[in-house]
Amino acid sequence: RIDKLAEAGLDIWATELTVDEADDVKKADALGNLLTMYFSHPSVGGVILWHFWNESLWHPNENLFDGPDIKPNAAGQRFMDLVHGEWKSRITQSLEAFTTYNVTAFKGDYVMNVKRNGQVIIQRNFTLDSTGKDITIYADDSQSISNVVMEQWYSYGGQCVDSASTRVSVMLQSVLMYICIILVSVFLSVEG
Repeated sequence: RIDKLAEAGLDIWATELTVDEADDVKKADALGNLLTMYFSHPSVGGVILWHFWNESLWHPNENLFDGPDIKPNAAGQRFMDLVHGEWKSRITQSLEAFTTYNVTAFKGDYVMNVKRNGQVIIQRNFTLDSTGKDITIYADDSQSISNVVMEQWYSYGGQCVDSASTRVSVMLQSVLMYICIILVSVFLSVEG
């Protein structure tokens, strides 16, 4: 049915999503399946969950978090594992001269830190979307680079980014060193 809705050419949003199930493990499985379906579809723009905390809802079986300290139950933990774990890109790459790195990344907003001896010497924010991205970072030859950390802080979903049009390069000026990180978004058959 999502494919049929997608024919309209507009972003699809799942709103007020709940799973009414007393068994938290079954609820976790159902929620995981639904979120995976939405995350993996290129026409889905996002999902809004409803009734996530048991102390603020009138339907007792729809919560993902329990108690006054808001602890995740099995369904809440599944949500956290997917959205803040499996579907979030965090890439750390040590650098060597004349080397190309292939990595996995989802569409979304990123911060990239170029580090030397554990200290950030350059930081760039960028967005990966379906149009691709060319990002070049320059460091002078006094800034020997030890690694690059690229961390996603907001996910747009599981749609693929064309690897041919998305390239992040780190270049040292005045030296014969060219480092390139090519972002390849891989569909992990799975989110927003």
